[in-house]
Amino acid sequence: MNAIDITIATAEDIRGMMTVRHDTWIATYPNVEHGITKEDLEGKLKEMHTGEEARWKERIANDPSCRAWVAKDNGYVVAFASVQKMEEENKIWSLYVLPRYHGKGIGHRLMTTALAWLGNDKPITVSVAAYNTNAIGFYVSFGFTPRGKADDPTGILPSGKTIPEIRMVKQQTNSGG
Repeated sequence: MNAIDITIATAEDIRGMMTVRHDTWIATYPNVEHGITKEDLEGKLKEMHTGEEARWKERIANDPSCRAWVAKDNGYVVAFASVQKMEEENKIWSLYVLPRYHGKGIGHRLMTTALAWLGNDKPITVSVAAYNTNAIGFYVSFGFTPRGKADDPTGILPSGKTIPEIRMVKQQTNSGG
């Protein structure tokens, strides 16, 4: 494997980011206990995909409160993170690493980059599938703590089933602002 480059995402990276999210969802979110099938996930991803490329391009080009980074192996997007600075808190919207790239420190590098950009002046939140113990442990290692159910779950599937999500929070670490 080549060295993995992490750069700020551009419009040319969007399709690769969408592919990473698709492949990661399909590998991570099926869950027998909650009755969540690959077909449920495919339906949700297709629904999310509609108009998404244009929305991402707009955010990347014109919204200074949003930032995304991609990790590339030989020019191909293999992971990405997206975040937003908000009024009350900052938000990690996504951090996905293709399964075959797990355990190589890519997620850690993306998270470190994202946290540095977001800063320490406000709490930082992220929503995580309640049964994704690997992701929960990952966020805990960065100082996040579970704080109940997510306020606005993204995982409502076309079948009506919902991916149960928890909200995790990393408190501000300085007294500024």
